Amino acid sequence: MNFPYPALALSICAALLGLYFRHRRRALSSLASIRGPTSESYLLGNYRQIRQGQVGEVDFEWQDRYGAVLRFKAPFGEDRLMVCDPKAIQHIFQANFSNYTQPPQDREVLRTLLGPGIAWADADTHRRHRRVMSPAFGLGEAKSLIPLFRDTVKSLACKWKAMISGDEEDTLDQDRKPVIIDLPKWIHRASLDIIGEAAFGYDIGALDDLDSELGKAYENMTAEAFSLPTTAAVLAQGCMHLLPPVVVRWLFDHVPNNGLERLRSVKRVVDGVAKSLVTEDKGVHDLDRTRGGMGKAKGRDLLTLLVNANASHNEGSKLSREEMLAQVCTVMFAGHDTTAATLSFVLYELARDQRCQDRLREEIRGAKARGIPDLDDKNKYVKEMDNLSYLNSVIKEVLRLHPVGYHMNRQPRTDDVLPLHKPIVTSKGEQISEVLVPAGTKMIISVAGYHRNKDVWGPDAHLFRPERWLGEPCPGLQKNGGGAGLYSNLMTFSAGFRSCLGWRIAILELQTFLFHLLDDFQFSLTKDAMRLRREPCLVMAPMVEGQSDKGARLPLQVSIAPRD
Repeated sequence: MNFPYPALALSICAALLGLYFRHRRRALSSLASIRGPTSESYLLGNYRQIRQGQVGEVDFEWQDRYGAVLRFKAPFGEDRLMVCDPKAIQHIFQANFSNYTQPPQDREVLRTLLGPGIAWADADTHRRHRRVMSPAFGLGEAKSLIPLFRDTVKSLACKWKAMISGDEEDTLDQDRKPVIIDLPKWIHRASLDIIGEAAFGYDIGALDDLDSELGKAYENMTAEAFSLPTTAAVLAQGCMHLLPPVVVRWLFDHVPNNGLERLRSVKRVVDGVAKSLVTEDKGVHDLDRTRGGMGKAKGRDLLTLLVNANASHNEGSKLSREEMLAQVCTVMFAGHDTTAATLSFVLYELARDQRCQDRLREEIRGAKARGIPDLDDKNKYVKEMDNLSYLNSVIKEVLRLHPVGYHMNRQPRTDDVLPLHKPIVTSKGEQISEVLVPAGTKMIISVAGYHRNKDVWGPDAHLFRPERWLGEPCPGLQKNGGGAGLYSNLMTFSAGFRSCLGWRIAILELQTFLFHLLDDFQFSLTKDAMRLRREPCLVMAPMVEGQSDKGARLPLQVSIAPRD
């Protein structure tokens, strides 16, 4: 995001530097022995390397050189920590979670993007939000979305078949010439259709190119708002923590900037849709269903479930109307961008490894021969999907190798001691098994780094190998304990009290899409796909080297899958 106020940030920084360094002296001395990379400059520290490189690029290099907990420099010489150690991560997110919070300035970014919802909320406010929202994300609610997943992936498949053969019903003509399809464009549309319907019965019609305001608002949003930061923008972001949250809020709300205005406009559009569906007291409007517009709430969409759940709480624990609308913004963003990016990376890895793609297709067709796609019993459908061992191994391996939520920022409220899975060596040559972390220390929890930690995943941690999940996927954790993460020791959905409520829905959506797409289509690399970059855009986005200005792109060659 290209912030236009580096001069303002620098002037405030200069005024606060003396106070800041007095306040941080204890932190600087206690972290000084933790090894880490040499600062590029006093002004920028190592911040440019983190913000302008590909996702995980420096994380992997630093972890291999300095260990799974390391020190790096923020602007003006501030010491910060990068954490890739599973036992330390478990401590931060589970064992002592109440002591760790998102930095207040980072929360203002979330407030601008999503409103005062569950992603922004902290401590008791977060607990209150989570109590009201949890009923809308149970396994039963996930199962109710199966027909929507099926219908949407079938619509997507029809579009692709028409592009290949000119006939949406022509599924068996293997001699048709393959076409190049830009996956993110189509998968984002399909995912947006799903989340619009699931969130508030809103039929966006993105797959049909309908002129929907909501569809246009979300198209390529994160890439346009967060990618390709200038050096001045990196510096401004690195200095935000020196400003009081109220100042950061004013800047995000009022400073004229294309990236910020992109976020504000999306929020205005989503708020407008949600407000038109929620009455001032507790009801949902009864609207006629139209394509590309608002539909009648069906009783199981998120908004209706939230309204009903909220009505059952006492006044002190209820969500305000503003908070409820913010939850819809949060689900719209988290449920569409992240799942779509993950599915794009799955198909990319399958295109790179045809042996793996063939094996997965064989498992899927065997399951189809047993009648799984025609199951009306949702419980049995979910059980059968979970029993497809190779399908789920592929999903887990891509969640590990390409975590779209690659960094999480945390800081302790009070002094704390981080236990380590593996000792690190200090600059004095001493081995230590724990790290003293002073209150307020800014930390990057590197999900990307943890997911490539060789002490957890083995010496081939950087390789795409789904077979690791058919045996003992993380031998280091099996031996020494210290597992982190909500799902299969992965931090993709976070962990502990702030873990992702919609993780089961995301897994079921990925299972259903892959189950249908791999039976119909064969995916192969293109020259552009061989130049894939994993760009940091709040969530990780696939882009083509030299074409980042075009936003998320992953062009693959797609053909009708061969049949015996």
